[in-house]
Amino acid sequence: MSEAVKRKAEEQQGGSTKKAFTLQQDLVDLADVFVKSGAVISDAEAHKLWESALDGPGVTQNEFATLEHIMANYKFTDKAKKYLSELVTQTKTGKSSYKVIDKVRYDRSCLDLAEHLTKDGKIDVADAKQIWADVEDGPGVTECEKRSVEYVMSKYTLTEGAKTYLDGQLKNWKAPVRKEPVKPKKRNREQKKFTLQIDLVQLAEESKKSGGVISDAEAHKLWESALDGPGVTHNEFATLEYILSNYKFTDKARTYLEGLVLQKASGSSFYKIINKVRYDRSSLDLADHLSKDGKIDVGDAKQLWSDVEDGNRVTVVERRTIEYISSNYTLTDGAKQFLEGKLAAVKPPPSEDEKAPEPAAAANPEEMMKNAIDLIWEEYDTDKSGDLDKAEAKKFVMDLLVYSGATSQYTDEGFEQLFTQFDKDNSGTIDKTEMAAFIKHLMPH
Repeated sequence: MSEAVKRKAEEQQGGSTKKAFTLQQDLVDLADVFVKSGAVISDAEAHKLWESALDGPGVTQNEFATLEHIMANYKFTDKAKKYLSELVTQTKTGKSSYKVIDKVRYDRSCLDLAEHLTKDGKIDVADAKQIWADVEDGPGVTECEKRSVEYVMSKYTLTEGAKTYLDGQLKNWKAPVRKEPVKPKKRNREQKKFTLQIDLVQLAEESKKSGGVISDAEAHKLWESALDGPGVTHNEFATLEYILSNYKFTDKARTYLEGLVLQKASGSSFYKIINKVRYDRSSLDLADHLSKDGKIDVGDAKQLWSDVEDGNRVTVVERRTIEYISSNYTLTDGAKQFLEGKLAAVKPPPSEDEKAPEPAAAANPEEMMKNAIDLIWEEYDTDKSGDLDKAEAKKFVMDLLVYSGATSQYTDEGFEQLFTQFDKDNSGTIDKTEMAAFIKHLMPH
């Protein structure tokens, strides 16, 4: 079957479970006979094709799909194509998921499908099963979808078998249970400011007003809207997280969108070890998150750099992490150029042969302590406040444990006790004098 037929068949399902169709050979053979005799199918021959499909229990879904295939792959006169198209093609009556009739809201896809299937004059059991499959798209049939099926039953001519089938489905119907919205997981770095993207919020509002809950198809539309353009930006990711937190979704819709949108922290440690090399975990998690649209563009690259430039200094590990991302992810040329420029502007750590030679005479202990603390402040006092706040002190302690191979000894409770012990003035920060006491505490007695 051609891809065109598959796409049309899927559209006819209105977002429901996709089904495969089998081309009906008798209709294809008939079309071949018409084309061989005249190279083009005439209006009279188009009537014969429809009458052939209509013969039997009505026009089945396979026959509808076969006629669409014939229309897509055979030549018709204008009059013939117009005649058959009006009968065969399912017309969409609007873009909204809902249709309002006499101030009552119905599922538009269900009504459009019923209108399509009744072109042979009635809805039979096969049609009824297709209609039910159309509304059963997700964890359950909603109130609106149930009401739409009842409307179809009251408006259209159904065979006895179709009535019995739908009556049975409606009798066993239970309203789907809606779970409370799940708050998105926080990233393992402080949340950055963002601007809500009004187009995404408006799309969510439209879905909310029409159904009260965002369906799977509407969740797909939200993602496609964000994906349109230069890729999903930081503001768009943040806006989608905001929507996930503040709007109701079907379970299927929430699972779909969360899988694409939420940045999952891959661990509690600041670092991630790959092939015995230490990288910045936050940056790798963010890169995984930003590359969900297939690539990292300039906007993503700027966000990655902002993530590592969390202060006035990019550390050795953060620099190495950006280099790892540049070599292991798909980046646009613009993104590559941006990161290469940033890395070139950052002074790399001195190599072994560039390091200052050892002094001829050992410095006195107090001078050595002062130099050590100055180096710690240069690396970890990222906000240049003169003191280490709790986050900066925690990173220092974590680095000490990593370098000593004792990361398993770290606990949040242990860090809190340690911080309280050395924050003598209860200021909530560690000054250089308190750090000196901490270092002396670590030295062997």
